[in-house]
Amino acid sequence: MIQHKRTLSFSFLLSPLALLWTTPSFPWYDKTHCLINEAALKALPSDFPSFLKEEQSCIVYQGREPDRWKSKYAQTLKKDSSPEHWLNIESIRVSKFPRDRFSYMRSLPKEDPPEEVGLLPFAIMETYQKLFLSFMEWRKNSPEEERKAIERNITYYAGLLGHYVADGSTPLHLTIHHDG
Repeated sequence: MIQHKRTLSFSFLLSPLALLWTTPSFPWYDKTHCLINEAALKALPSDFPSFLKEEQSCIVYQGREPDRWKSKYAQTLKKDSSPEHWLNIESIRVSKFPRDRFSYMRSLPKEDPPEEVGLLPFAIMETYQKLFLSFMEWRKNSPEEERKAIERNITYYAGLLGHYVADGSTPLHLTIHHDG
């Protein structure tokens, strides 16, 4: 009986201590997208084009852009772009994942429409390809004013790509159990 009371007393003491020692959890939203883009820029090799480092604040800022599209003031944009932030992996029932957005959408059963299953892999790949093509254009000998415009495109796409890759690294963006 005495051992049981000690165990019970220890349990009551341990619970408040555990709460005091835990670190607070913060929402994913703005700050984390910025931190991820910032970390990606710091990891770039030293021989990467210098304008990316010079435009760091813009790339970091663009990391939040796709979430801003989910505004109540732009309902069409919100509805059409929201599925690009997740993929409910449990709903995928194909043996070979389709390579393009429309083949994927046609492969889904009617009871699992794309707006419920998610389009995250395509947001990542399409944004990556836009960034890749912009870098190809940048490498050409273009007039200075065109080159500056291309650099702005690269900065924009790099920020967006960071956003979608960050979403894909979040386990709750990859499951039907996103609400716990």
